[in-house]
Amino acid sequence: MKKILAIVLVFVVAVAGLVPYMTGAEVESQFRAAIADINQTGDIKATIKSYERGWLGSQAQLDIVYNEFEVRFENKINHPLIPGVSQTHIVSSAPRDQSPDLLNLFGETPLRIDSWITDDETFRIEARSPVAEGTARLEDGRHVYVKWGGLYGVYETDDAVETYEITIPSALISGAFGEASLRDARTVGSARLNTNFEQPMLRSLLGSGSDELSIAQISFNGADGRAGSVAVNINSIVTFDDDRGSWHVDVDLSDIEVENPYISEEEKIDLVAASAHLKMDGLRLDALARVAGSFEASGDATWEELSVAEQKSFIEDLIAAFDTESQVELDVPAIQTEQGDVGMGVTVTLGEPLSKRARQFMMPAQRVAQRLQLSAAGFVDEGLLDSIVETGPSPYQARLTINEWVNANLVSVNNGRYSLVADYEDNSLAFNGRTLPPSAARQIMVMLLGSGA
Repeated sequence: MKKILAIVLVFVVAVAGLVPYMTGAEVESQFRAAIADINQTGDIKATIKSYERGWLGSQAQLDIVYNEFEVRFENKINHPLIPGVSQTHIVSSAPRDQSPDLLNLFGETPLRIDSWITDDETFRIEARSPVAEGTARLEDGRHVYVKWGGLYGVYETDDAVETYEITIPSALISGAFGEASLRDARTVGSARLNTNFEQPMLRSLLGSGSDELSIAQISFNGADGRAGSVAVNINSIVTFDDDRGSWHVDVDLSDIEVENPYISEEEKIDLVAASAHLKMDGLRLDALARVAGSFEASGDATWEELSVAEQKSFIEDLIAAFDTESQVELDVPAIQTEQGDVGMGVTVTLGEPLSKRARQFMMPAQRVAQRLQLSAAGFVDEGLLDSIVETGPSPYQARLTINEWVNANLVSVNNGRYSLVADYEDNSLAFNGRTLPPSAARQIMVMLLGSGA
């Protein structure tokens, strides 16, 4: 799915550069310029193998490579009959007679993309892939059985508002490794572009909108007997104004089933469902723009390949996105298991910025710890805690530690549920209202933030 989305993205960027009043040589020039822009960023490489220019239409062959996955597209470009009024229509199709062998499973073109362009900010793109089934030979010689339920996707932008939807009814692949499948996958979203930025990437990334991903079931059955399945639902809402923004994400996992023949019944923890909610409010827009710009400029470079100055600049901008008006909340209401539940909630804010001199002599983790204000609460049911302790490396020592914390009122127990409340501010850490000695507080913060703290 990721490869298909990446290929569709190529056409989203490419067709945006075509405007309706361009015909003939002008259309070709814009097409080539759009492809050149794509090749300057990311893992996608596109090559125009041929371009035959006509009066009312043109044809182009385009090769796209993404992480060694190569597909050839034949493009039929219909020029607008009335420049500036009617639309440019591009039909892009991937022929069956090409590598990889998986494409030969289809009875018709494996992927067709239709693009209708009014101008560089108003266009619609539809992607379709038909159903397919059969056995294919991979490049490494292995054979796999594939049952593909098809794909439909649409992307549309009009007056700085973009919407998209992608659906995959079903997909299954099996071979010597086992079998993997998904059912009823759908992602849908809409956003208003942030017109404060000129760069297309920032206009989209720092715009306001919502996204939803739902998958009725993802399952895997390994040849070694390991298996699992889960239903997924993720909702995301992003809101930005002139200088601040927020990002809220809800993740729900249900119908969880896991089988592992290499784990005994005593060691097994049977997951049932889990959910998590993340809220990040008051984020600084200017710092986020710098972070996104640095990420885009780094291209394919790994973190280790960046210079020390580039790494430092990235970290500084990331920290700068959070200030005294920012707040982060993470809520995990309950992770449900057959042995009991566990949950937690954390709220994080930052105090006043340190002086310029202090920032010069302190590592980033130290500066964060100095300004950090944290409030957290968590619980675990006794049955689940017992299972964790008994399967751990030292059950006896673990029980001694738990009893010490309970006797010291650092952890409370009520109706078979262990609970803890933690507060951290001004280098002071308290559990259930009891302040720990500075040395103990420092040791815990070092574990949380790294040795730099």
